[in-house]
Amino acid sequence: MVIAQVAGGHAELGVAALGSAKSMIEGGKVRFLATLGEQRANAPYDNIPTMKELGYDVSWESTNSFFGPPKMSKSVADVLTKAIYQAMNTEDYKKFVAERNARWEYIPPDKLVAKYDKQKVVVRAIMEKAGILKEK
Repeated sequence: MVIAQVAGGHAELGVAALGSAKSMIEGGKVRFLATLGEQRANAPYDNIPTMKELGYDVSWESTNSFFGPPKMSKSVADVLTKAIYQAMNTEDYKKFVAERNARWEYIPPDKLVAKYDKQKVVVRAIMEKAGILKEK
């Protein structure tokens, strides 16, 4: 939606996943200015700087995560975790992700909370600066 708003002149700037903006970038309807990722995007967009390279100490990596019910047994969770890891390491999956100009990264369950805690710090700072933070 944000890409259509920028392309249509209804917004001056938008933040979106590269995969969702790709056709508008390639069609010349929007200009790719910077990436919020820790690293530059994959080719052909590897000439686009990160926000950190531009002097802004901010980054954001979108994640897709798998969740189960809170009382899922450890043995079931272990089987599913192993299956997800194996599926993510296939050439078909890597190709699927690359075709969408995304980056794949397996984050094991014991590291996921720390990843989200890091993102929470970024979101809190943004919300505080915008005056919309409800909690301190």
